[in-house]
Amino acid sequence: MDASEMLPQHRVGRLRQLLATDPRTNLLDVQLRITGNRVFIAGRVESDSLRAAVEQVVREALPPEMQVVNNLSVTAYVP
Repeated sequence: MDASEMLPQHRVGRLRQLLATDPRTNLLDVQLRITGNRVFIAGRVESDSLRAAVEQVVREALPPEMQVVNNLSVTAYVP
């Protein structure tokens, strides 16, 4: 099974793994949902650059016909 044939739940699992292990992101708490040919990303990140990195990692892992909807919000970390 190549990437274009993956079931949505397998693709979500793969994206979660990539976001957790990619040095640009290292995130575990991003929500992902696939509906048709769209991937929805939701949650909170600490910077605009991290928001963009999450989208880039997801785009790199998807077939070109899939659309990415980045609904991540940027919330500064306050200790």
